[in-house]
Amino acid sequence: MNKTYRVSVVLMRGKSGDYVVSSPEFGIATQGRTREEALRHIKEEIEGVLEAGDSDALRALPHADSNDVQLGAVEVKTPTRQKVKSSQQLR
Repeated sequence: MNKTYRVSVVLMRGKSGDYVVSSPEFGIATQGRTREEALRHIKEEIEGVLEAGDSDALRALPHADSNDVQLGAVEVKTPTRQKVKSSQQLR
């Protein structure tokens, strides 16, 4: 009997304008020119993993069926130029 699971994915727009989508539960990522294409690709990738019978992927499914999916973003600062050592200083 087939069961349908809700699997969380992370969708981001790349600098080139394409979309990158990943699935944390399955550890896979793919991309597409549009949002819809990227989502279609990740769905196909996940279904392919499941059809292959990957036991780790099958164990991830009970955890994937959650409606409590939260997504956030954090801002990070890169070091200032003075704090970054040049390759000559590292030698």
